[in-house]
Amino acid sequence: MTGTNRAQRPFWLHQAAEYLVGVALIAQGLQAGEPWVPGAAGAVIVVNAAIAKGPLAAFALVGRRVHRVLDLVIIVGLAAAALAPGVEVSMRFVLGAFAVVLGFVARYTRYDSRPSVRTRFTDGAKTAPGDRAEALGRRWGRVAGQGAKAWKQRR
Repeated sequence: MTGTNRAQRPFWLHQAAEYLVGVALIAQGLQAGEPWVPGAAGAVIVVNAAIAKGPLAAFALVGRRVHRVLDLVIIVGLAAAALAPGVEVSMRFVLGAFAVVLGFVARYTRYDSRPSVRTRFTDGAKTAPGDRAEALGRRWGRVAGQGAKAWKQRR
């Protein structure tokens, strides 16, 4: 958690939700009388999820800070598209609902990147006092590994 007391979800879940919302908007566009508004919005959302540096990225071009700003731009764009003249009433509701969904997804996402494996799993002496169980597990894992290695080399 980054200074707030709300639950935050990992970034891969954020990307998966964006892919689902984008595909759902494209599918809604296929059934609408004027398919270009929801289809274009869905394509923009899918591209935004695909270019963000994260576990489910297809191209990994944009960092998470830029992705966060793009999320806000897309949410405002969906809300504006829902209020635009010439959009069907049912499609206004769908666009507005997906703007709200993406707003919740963006609000409860942890955008910071995880530390590398090397920094997370350092030597047991460098761990915080709350990580004693993890340090003990690593220590016994090393003992087991050394025992297995000694067993293989016993000849």
